[in-house]
Amino acid sequence: MTLDSETTPSTVAGCKWPARWQVWLGAFVVLRFIPGLVQMPQRSDPRLVAASYVVVAAVVMALVVGTLATAARGERPSNVRSEGLLILVGLGAWLALMIAQRQWPGGALGAAAWDSLQDGAKLLAAGMAGLALSRVVRDRNILLPAAIFAAFADVMMVNYGTVNLVLQSEAGTKLLKAVSTSVPTLHASMPAVSIGPADLLFLGFFLKCAHRLQMNFRWTVALSFLFLTAALASVPMLQAVPALAPLGVAFILANLNQFRFSRSEWVAMGVVAGLVALLTAAFFIWAALTAGG
Repeated sequence: MTLDSETTPSTVAGCKWPARWQVWLGAFVVLRFIPGLVQMPQRSDPRLVAASYVVVAAVVMALVVGTLATAARGERPSNVRSEGLLILVGLGAWLALMIAQRQWPGGALGAAAWDSLQDGAKLLAAGMAGLALSRVVRDRNILLPAAIFAAFADVMMVNYGTVNLVLQSEAGTKLLKAVSTSVPTLHASMPAVSIGPADLLFLGFFLKCAHRLQMNFRWTVALSFLFLTAALASVPMLQAVPALAPLGVAFILANLNQFRFSRSEWVAMGVVAGLVALLTAAFFIWAALTAGG
């Protein structure tokens, strides 16, 4: 029997092995747990602290991208029904783990374990939602304006929209943290960083589209990892970073030669881009006048 690792489960002597994305997800949960036990001394060299932050962010992002990339390209799930079931599994596991944590907190060790398991469940639910959503896309040309719009919308939401408003209050910050996947740090001086559910959803969406529509999948994976890692690394300097902006740019750069538009389609996109630019300029002018008043 010939085994195709892209389309069939790995089977040896009648035993079905976990799909590769499950191994990546398990590795993510384990890594997410370790920094909860190991912290650098308070007086550590700031350069060493910064380097540790970048390394942890890169490893976490590699595991996140690896989980969704392997889920997008092979084995299981193989259809939208399977993806929908896994979304429910992720959501159910997350809620069950939250309830269990309140009943049996377990101190610092327990908190680290509960948080890592919950983050794995969030990654599963949001990532599989992105894979399922990608199935509505039939034409790769739709993905170029979709990536641009997602990036623009995220910039506005994070800096001026609902995300910015939520972060203004302690309750809102706690809520955002509760639904996001955390990136652990090894030193108390580094800010708490998280990846929002929409970021994971769109990451799964773009990776699945790149594979299903036979675009530049490997370049999409590589650039998504590089750009998102750079975004995470810049959080201590920029505070809040809209992750869909670098993700959208990564997807467009990786697949720029995959889009084929007619002249009328280019004109239509240009008109829409012009209208968006005008609305954005009007918004900033209004914000400046309001602040001045």
